[in-house]
Amino acid sequence: MKKVRLLVLFGLLTGVSVQSQNDWDGIEVPADAGSKQVWELQEDVSDDFNYTLNPSTARTFFGSREGVDGSSSNAVKNKWYNYYHQNWEGPGLTRWRHENVSVKDGQLQLITKRLETPDLKKFLHNNVDFESQATRLGCISSTKQIQFPVYIETRAKIPNAVTACAGWLLSPDDTQEIDFLEAWGGQYARNVFFGSNISLADRLHFSHHVFIRPPNFEDYQPKDATTWYTGPVGTKTYWHEKFYRFGVYWKSPTYLEFYLDGKLVKVSNSLDNQPGLDGIDPLNITSPDRTAANRTGLNKPMDIIINMEDQDWRAAQGSTPTDEEIKNFPDDHTMKVDWIRVYKPVKALDFVDATSVSIDSENFSLTIGETTTLTATVEPSNASDKKVSWSSDKGFIASVDTDGVITANSEGTAIITATSNDGGLTNTIEVTVIDTAPTTAGDKELVIEAEDFNETGGTYDGFGKFAVNGKAGINFNQKGDWGDYIVNIPATDDFKVTYYIGTPLEASRIEMLVDGVSVSNVAVIASGWNDFVALEVPTRITLTEGEHTIRLQGAGSNADDWEWNLERFVLEGTKVLSVANFAVNPDKNLAIVPNPVKNQFRITNLKSDDFDFTIYDLSGSIVKAGVVNSDTNINTDLLTQGMYFVKLSDTNAEFTLKLIKE
Repeated sequence: MKKVRLLVLFGLLTGVSVQSQNDWDGIEVPADAGSKQVWELQEDVSDDFNYTLNPSTARTFFGSREGVDGSSSNAVKNKWYNYYHQNWEGPGLTRWRHENVSVKDGQLQLITKRLETPDLKKFLHNNVDFESQATRLGCISSTKQIQFPVYIETRAKIPNAVTACAGWLLSPDDTQEIDFLEAWGGQYARNVFFGSNISLADRLHFSHHVFIRPPNFEDYQPKDATTWYTGPVGTKTYWHEKFYRFGVYWKSPTYLEFYLDGKLVKVSNSLDNQPGLDGIDPLNITSPDRTAANRTGLNKPMDIIINMEDQDWRAAQGSTPTDEEIKNFPDDHTMKVDWIRVYKPVKALDFVDATSVSIDSENFSLTIGETTTLTATVEPSNASDKKVSWSSDKGFIASVDTDGVITANSEGTAIITATSNDGGLTNTIEVTVIDTAPTTAGDKELVIEAEDFNETGGTYDGFGKFAVNGKAGINFNQKGDWGDYIVNIPATDDFKVTYYIGTPLEASRIEMLVDGVSVSNVAVIASGWNDFVALEVPTRITLTEGEHTIRLQGAGSNADDWEWNLERFVLEGTKVLSVANFAVNPDKNLAIVPNPVKNQFRITNLKSDDFDFTIYDLSGSIVKAGVVNSDTNINTDLLTQGMYFVKLSDTNAEFTLKLIKE
């Protein structure tokens, strides 16, 4: 973002100094600096790029530390230079070039080029030699290193290209690395993970590496499910569409927190592997003698690197940009960085203690499934630490997340508490949750909640469950995925079918089968993934008295086979019957015990030896994953109070269960 530089004088008890306004002013550092500590901006490695740097074929230092815009040949006086931190031109088909770096319009810009004349490059992947025309890309490195404890964040726009873009930290000896941004943003069919059908355009990678360099090369990085982020459940986010903030708090050699737009999305807090979470150095690579006792973790000073890459594993599978894509869509192949900011926690001078905390609400009621957001205010207004944490004494009734969002889970009363980070001051309110059953039209309707399927499966392993805007439903639905619902019909009747369904896509369809026979196949009107609209099937279906299996499945023709989200469907008969006579029979065999849970739980009646499990919070973030059987106890100490979904899968089936953490 381009703006005019202003110099302002500010007087504090610590003295008078001069400070420039920055583009990130007013955006709070999301990580916790610690008790009686504040975040201090590291100006010599922070930059909002509000100056001009023209492309140059020579190594150029830029980002003056002396308040003068422009470039020079002096590394001490400048923050960056337009190349990688070693004499290496990049992986795979990458050729980092000085002239592919510029600063204009208030942004750092890293561009992609390919020569029309021969510019071949050879590379080795999985012991196979490859050769093709090189891809010329931009890369910058910092002239100073940073070291824990430190928070770094960049606001950047991922290119709509199959090349990688990255924001990372790397030690000068190339043995320790932290990746706080790694993405492949291009919406192309070939932009997939290792030749699979898993698109990379809607995924972000948060990770780290520790290396032993040649001749005895080793490279360890975690590969658990938490290293990939795909956005909230029920949505498909293409990360190239706008600017996002990517950050990491490198708190210690054994503790990393990764942030996206100020939201914590991943934590690495152990040298060793934990259930569902790979460790920082489980192979003892950072130990000089390869013993666990002498591991250092991520302890070395590191350079800041921002770049684009045409990586070897991508180029080897054909996921490299074409000449036409680069030539015709240059903006899609440009990584843009609005700013980079770096902070360190320091002891607060003239710390102003918090004296009270208040909540912007009196006691109130919610119905099951509803949500609302509370705001807490710390006094005095100039308190140095105004952060609060939220908790519920009965999360299985009403849970609360880190942003003060209350979710009503089950009938009863819960106490919600706001606690100040400084001093532990508290304030509370009471939330009463009411159970209100769906209304019926003259006792003729059977309302079936979409998430209450008995079984799911299909081409892409079946439905997932999610909750949004106070409503639960199913998502992760692609063509050929299905869910089965077992119903008991008290008397033969003709039923009108109404779906409460949402999709942003134009070619989605929903098919209903009764006892294996197709009875309807209708187009879904495009609205939005979570904009559930009523869709009536044009003709009634006949259900005879007794038990039936109703199967709903995706049957459209969209790219990538994505279909629709479903909140519920309704069968409305012609006869006035007691709703109590209808019965939806969800699978009662699989169960979480105990539920609600305090410290650990197990899953009963698993029919295979091992199931993969993944635990999601209500935002869709993965909080835990691993392998489970009926004898496994899953620890929940790191889970906060509230509702979660536990997804179980093996080679034959997939199930989703609801978990309540007290």
